[in-house]
Amino acid sequence: MARPLDSGAKKYRHKGRSLTIREWAEELDIPRQTIITRLRRGCTTAQALAPRSAPRTLTVGGQTMTVSEWAEANDVPVNTIKWRLLKGDRPSEAVDPDYERRS
Repeated sequence: MARPLDSGAKKYRHKGRSLTIREWAEELDIPRQTIITRLRRGCTTAQALAPRSAPRTLTVGGQTMTVSEWAEANDVPVNTIKWRLLKGDRPSEAVDPDYERRS
């Protein structure tokens, strides 16, 4: 008799239930690999099973857009904007294509 696919798979407890990664992925509509990657990076089970967060928004000059929208509008790479913000630059500096940080 064939064994079920997940019969020996590790179960992860969350909100009172224990399911395998495959079962959680199906139930929560999160890619299985996303859950695996989050767990490997040290996330808790709750963090690994959380839905993707809403995109970050920035308000500059009274206009609010996501980082991706600012990147496209100003021809600045998304990672550049994120890096500038991480380093403490103001949002207006982070989205400025001509901005060069002074040392």
